[in-house]
Amino acid sequence: MPLDSIRHEIGREDYWERHCSEQSIELGSLHLSCAANSVRAGNVQIFLRPMELRLLHFLMTHPGEVHPRKRLLKEIWGEWAVVGVRTVDVHIRRLRATLQPFGLDNLVRTIHCRGYLFSKSDIC
Repeated sequence: MPLDSIRHEIGREDYWERHCSEQSIELGSLHLSCAANSVRAGNVQIFLRPMELRLLHFLMTHPGEVHPRKRLLKEIWGEWAVVGVRTVDVHIRRLRATLQPFGLDNLVRTIHCRGYLFSKSDIC
């Protein structure tokens, strides 16, 4: 049975099928294109792992909103994921570490006891 048929049968779409559009997202010097699967800071290409790319995309498309870990798990990993909520912390840490050399790590904020927020106000 083809993979698309299996996905359709269980009603589970891939993250990009649910969230990707042809339009790029540009916030300050940060540019993300899910169609091209790329992220740039100014003219410099940033290489992200797949989950960090999904996280950044989701946060950039919902700036200024606090996202609890459970919501991020549901949106990024899907409802069928068998991972703990602290998995989100690991991927956020990796995302920040990758953005840090470009001075963009402060864009992803931790909101104590609530979750994570992409801060538009800190964009260069």
